[in-house]
Amino acid sequence: MKKTTLVLIMLVFAAVSYCTRKTEREGINIHSVVGDVKLLTAKGELSPKAGDPVSMGDGIVTAGASMIDLVYADRGIIRIGENSNVKVEELFSDAEKDNARFGMEKGAMLASISRLSKNSSFEVKSSTSVAAVRGTTFRVIAGDKSSKIDVVKGRVRVTPVHAGKLLLESAAEVETNRAVALDVEAVTGIAEKKKAVEVTVIPKEEVKAIREELKSLPGDAAVADEVLRETREIITAPAQDEAEAEKDNAVKEEKRRPERKAAVKRKDEVKQQDEKQEVTGVRDEKKSKIPLAPNL
Repeated sequence: MKKTTLVLIMLVFAAVSYCTRKTEREGINIHSVVGDVKLLTAKGELSPKAGDPVSMGDGIVTAGASMIDLVYADRGIIRIGENSNVKVEELFSDAEKDNARFGMEKGAMLASISRLSKNSSFEVKSSTSVAAVRGTTFRVIAGDKSSKIDVVKGRVRVTPVHAGKLLLESAAEVETNRAVALDVEAVTGIAEKKKAVEVTVIPKEEVKAIREELKSLPGDAAVADEVLRETREIITAPAQDEAEAEKDNAVKEEKRRPERKAAVKRKDEVKQQDEKQEVTGVRDEKKSKIPLAPNL
């Protein structure tokens, strides 16, 4: 009897310990805070500090020159920049999947997320887009009527949002060093014409700026090696990605060259035609000034 009781106690203790470790691994915790940051919880407005948990339904508001770094379980690092208003809309985990969704009213978010399982998801929603990732380093800048998603490495599926509805048929896969910018006017056009989202190349200067910010992400965060390794690779890699972006720009320029040549040719033809008409006009004017011979 005593032996059975002891076994049961050990099992309960193991289960409690497992659940505790599981909760810690699957939650969102604050790593560091800079400046004026507020955590809006069910218990009221709090001043967050390192180690505090962030739960589903909590909001994060940052003032100017302020930011907060979050650790998403062992799967990612999230930085919310200045003048941001972000809410944790979903945070769920079980044995089969892990789901997290952030709603951005405004502001900026830079995140590096490790590869997720097939059934898991990590999303950032704004007024005009939803960015879904599965193992990516990316940045989202959002406003009341616009959003921009920059993919630094990996792939993000961007779906435009029109009048609160997802335009699934217009979604686009955005890959390394590519970006999508969507405002209300652009999304309306996409909805009316049922066309795909336009993907562009991130300017070289912006790639450099994002890499500089990545350098300041916490290197001591308790996350998977994959996250820290990817961040280091982005920072320390030679300008391979930038060279690729320049190559893409060169290809685009090459494609535009025939059009430019045609435009120059048309301009020259018009100029020549104008000059010809001008010369002809001068000649006609001279002819009109020649006195007619008197009748003999």
